[in-house]
Amino acid sequence: MKARPFAGISFSIPPTRMPVAGMLLITCLLLPGYLSAQKVFEDNRRYHLRYGKEPQWGDFGTAPYGTHLDLVIPVSEPDENFSLLIRHYGVMLDWLVLLNDSIVGKLEVDEKDMISCYDIPAGILVPGNNTLRIATIAKAHGSNLGNDIRVGEIKLEKGKLSDLLKESVLNLELRDEATKQLMPGKFTIVNAEGVCVPLGAGPQPGLAVRTGYVYTVDGRAAVSLRAGSYMVYATRGFEYGVDSAKVVTRKDQAVSARFQIRREVQTPGLVSSDTHIHTFSYSGHGDASTKERLITIAGEQIEMPVITDHNVYADLRTEMPGDSLKKHFTLVNGMELTTKVGHFNIFPLDYRMPVPEYRVSTWKEVADNTAADKNIKVRVFNHPRDLHSGFRPFDPSLHIASAGWHINGWEIPGNAMELINSGALQSDMLRPVYDWFGLINGENAVTGVGASDSHTVSRYLLGQARTYIDADDRDPGNLQTGHILSNFVSGKTMVSFGLLAEIAVNENAKAGDTIHVATPSMSVTVRVSGPSWTKADSVTLYANGIKIREAAISDPGRPGTKWEYTWQIPTPPHDVFLVAVASGPGEKKQPYWQIPRPYQPSVSEWTPKVMGISGAVYIATTPGKAWQSANQYALTLVKNADGDLKKLYSEMKSFDESVGIQVARHLYIKGRSVDELMQSPEFLSSSSNVRAGFRKFATELRKTGRKAP
Repeated sequence: MKARPFAGISFSIPPTRMPVAGMLLITCLLLPGYLSAQKVFEDNRRYHLRYGKEPQWGDFGTAPYGTHLDLVIPVSEPDENFSLLIRHYGVMLDWLVLLNDSIVGKLEVDEKDMISCYDIPAGILVPGNNTLRIATIAKAHGSNLGNDIRVGEIKLEKGKLSDLLKESVLNLELRDEATKQLMPGKFTIVNAEGVCVPLGAGPQPGLAVRTGYVYTVDGRAAVSLRAGSYMVYATRGFEYGVDSAKVVTRKDQAVSARFQIRREVQTPGLVSSDTHIHTFSYSGHGDASTKERLITIAGEQIEMPVITDHNVYADLRTEMPGDSLKKHFTLVNGMELTTKVGHFNIFPLDYRMPVPEYRVSTWKEVADNTAADKNIKVRVFNHPRDLHSGFRPFDPSLHIASAGWHINGWEIPGNAMELINSGALQSDMLRPVYDWFGLINGENAVTGVGASDSHTVSRYLLGQARTYIDADDRDPGNLQTGHILSNFVSGKTMVSFGLLAEIAVNENAKAGDTIHVATPSMSVTVRVSGPSWTKADSVTLYANGIKIREAAISDPGRPGTKWEYTWQIPTPPHDVFLVAVASGPGEKKQPYWQIPRPYQPSVSEWTPKVMGISGAVYIATTPGKAWQSANQYALTLVKNADGDLKKLYSEMKSFDESVGIQVARHLYIKGRSVDELMQSPEFLSSSSNVRAGFRKFATELRKTGRKAP
């Protein structure tokens, strides 16, 4: 079947002829003599439903319609096949859809504004009135989470769902603007209101299709959908721009749309990595099969993906279908060691070794159990602020964040930590960054990591948060992973969540480097980059986790470099580490890159943002001596003072707040009451940095409920 002339379509690039013979066959398969559907029932109202006593999100309002929805649907001729369509938004728990007490499905667990559809076979409906119910089963599962959702625009139509989704066909094509070559990527398809729509697809092995989303390996896709007006967006991860077109389809019609996108963020010598990737095939939850996962990796342009299914080896290299995928990335085998004391990504793995024992009760056991596989170079502490199995690793009752110290003396069983997990965002997105600062000050110079924790094709986007590693990326299909992982462990990384922040000290020292500075001042250059579809509005420079510089950024959506500046700052009187953090507003009307709400929210009002976090540069100020952390300075100060507090406070005058925190920590460990120390005349006359550090430590110590070590 030849595509008919199409009407009502505007292109953001000039349309070109589509040289795709295979698409014609797929189009034929997707348009097999469609039978027009007949609308039986329609309710265009939208209902706010709430599970839980408290509002989950403030923007839903305080007065829900109810905990569930019951609608009466009259049907005169029930002995046929029907299709049910429901628009919903904000779904984070399981909500059942029932007709006459028969379960016909669930609302898709996805926060996005989207339409789910269901086949209603003959025998479910009865003559006369039928009852549609939408209700959560969260209570039955013991969930203590709340959930605000909106449901509505409910339609019941005669006809099979498979026929309903074959009203029209979209033939899509994506090319690199510079090379004109077909390329992997993602098409996002929404209706005129920006709602993700249900899609059908024929036998196309190179696609991963979900509601409103189509990933393609070879740049081509043919999908069927209802006749109507749509916006189609074409993207390929963080580094590329976005192209879009308005498309109008009619029944029994095939429409072609072609897109071109260009690389907007230049990252030569930087390897893009997502170190936290799951599959349904091995982890048993989510929805991404192994083949779909490989397609999404290529579509989001992740060059070194790390597969980390739960407590199981998942070697996706055996699933690679030919060379179409192999040239785009180099797989690394890993695993998420999922324990009751935290989750830890470990890689690379020797699959000939037994799976490390995960039934542990301490972090030391985690370290010991992963030490047997000498191949493992990286141990990432995942989302330590999240609660799993009744345990939150960095809970304020256990962990003094500013000191990077676990009050039971547990040592971090790894050399890296997630700063942004885009599948489990924090209400305060800077909270993990501050935790990281505390660890470095406490002598745990772990690598900062960005990752997606994606188990799905589209709910949590693979690579939305990612890590950039300083290494050769010219041949993504044959990366030198040994060298890359060595640089990863050395901290030669940057975390990207819609922005990229790079730092250089005295022009040459970059993330992960130590530089000796003997001059009175030093230059610190920060560059903030991103695609045209994100914006930056501020950048902050931290020394030992303390803000020392800040700048506003005016960015209308510049592609590539959004801001670059060099500060001349006085060389500090002691060793420090420097980190730059850039941020900007998270756009709410970007269905192709929607930012999910926090995974375990602590607030009901939340504003999304994009961020870029540089790696740390270590500034050594004493000639001939290695770099020292705040904790190392504190140990020396406490030892030299030998109990003489007046001498201790005097010696601390030239040190910053981070050293004061560590000194307070060690005095506490020695049995001193920090609250009592802060009442002494010597303390009250000490420097402001000493007082600030002690007070911060004391405030966090009180949250643990402990007064003595």
